[in-house]
Amino acid sequence: MEEEKEYKGIKGLMYKVSEENNGIIITSYDGTSPEIQVPEIIDELPVIGTGFATFCEKNSLESVILPKNMKFLAPWAFIDCKGLTSVTFGKNLESIGYASFAQCIKIESVVIPKKITTIDMEMFMNCSSLSSISIPDGVTTIIKSAFDGCTALTSIDIPDSIQWIDEMAFTGCKALTNVSYRGEKYSYNAATDTVQEEFFFAIKWYNAHL
Repeated sequence: MEEEKEYKGIKGLMYKVSEENNGIIITSYDGTSPEIQVPEIIDELPVIGTGFATFCEKNSLESVILPKNMKFLAPWAFIDCKGLTSVTFGKNLESIGYASFAQCIKIESVVIPKKITTIDMEMFMNCSSLSSISIPDGVTTIIKSAFDGCTALTSIDIPDSIQWIDEMAFTGCKALTNVSYRGEKYSYNAATDTVQEEFFFAIKWYNAHL
């Protein structure tokens, strides 16, 4: 990978060329603009991903539009961006690393891209304003603490494609009263600090019998 450079179109946006992947990796951001549209092409190469913790703790950042050709967000991509309210994903995004949006306390709504198959560990942990999440059919796995502490989340539709959800994925989601899966509805159980046991049993049963 080549040396880090600054993208001239956005002050503080740094990148490197990944020869292995034949594309551009956004490595860090040290600017103060509240809105960023990450470019599709830099140095005649597609922008395909971010590095570890690229936008970590950039509290001035409020809105981000990611390029359509971006394939991955590395872990901690936007962790602790306390001012972030809006993220627009590209349609070709295939992977979002663990804790990428943890503690983004102002995000209210997220639409997961259609090519994502795993909602990784702590992805939206402590996103206390998150009240709407759209999970596409094709997601098979939701890892531990993915939605831990999402106290504003009241309902969620689980797609039929799901194969496994860690029982601690929804820890602390105390307002979660409507978890919909294959026509049945489940809710948060204060005694176990997660969704009803019957919900996890139903997932196991359908995947064993269908």
